[in-house]
Amino acid sequence: MRKTKFTLIELLVVIAIIAILASMLLPALQQARERGRATSCLSNMKSLHFGLSAYADNNKEFFPAALNSFVPPGTTKAQNYGWCAILASLGYLPAPKANSVTNIFLCPSAIYGPAANRGWTTAGGRSYGILKGTDAIGKLGSYTADTYYHLRRNDFLRTEFRQLILGGDSIHTRDLYQANCIGTKDPSVTNRGVGIGGNRALHMRHLDRANVFYPAGHIKSLRKEEIVPETWAMYAAAVNPGT
Repeated sequence: MRKTKFTLIELLVVIAIIAILASMLLPALQQARERGRATSCLSNMKSLHFGLSAYADNNKEFFPAALNSFVPPGTTKAQNYGWCAILASLGYLPAPKANSVTNIFLCPSAIYGPAANRGWTTAGGRSYGILKGTDAIGKLGSYTADTYYHLRRNDFLRTEFRQLILGGDSIHTRDLYQANCIGTKDPSVTNRGVGIGGNRALHMRHLDRANVFYPAGHIKSLRKEEIVPETWAMYAAAVNPGT
């Protein structure tokens, strides 16, 4: 019997078929990976809510503001601390290692800008965002350079605030890092999206959805269409890296 050999044309056909199959399977594989990251993100939020609730139990129903003037235990000088750093400093949640990019404060699908923006910081950069808030649901915080509010847990029980989120996936729309806060708009404003610039907003990073958590402890994945005026949250309609 004669031995048969692949011709060059047959080899090219096989390679082309493999390439086509790979191109068909790759998007499905990427989606599966992202679904896994989204599930991990939701797990992080459950832990964060536990820490926030414990803090509110001991602080007259108030959550920490997204950014605070805070005196860390064992020190005497006030520093700018994000809400996650306060929970970690006071023992409500475990503190991540310096420059860690795998911790419960950081979304597995978080967006990064320059290399210098990677890793967790006590000032709240690269941590999930909570609402900056308003007078209606909180009191003005101690960080006076901007309007960060301590949100009041029992105010969320009022009917008009039932759809109001406490926090979730966030982004700084200019510098492309996960921000410590999410901007709010008055409930009467129907345009939820924000464009480029220095805005902090909810980010659709999980297959065009954003994971969020509520004061009562439940978590949800929202599409842009579900961010209605009753949520008070702004979402990132566009990002503008590096400008």
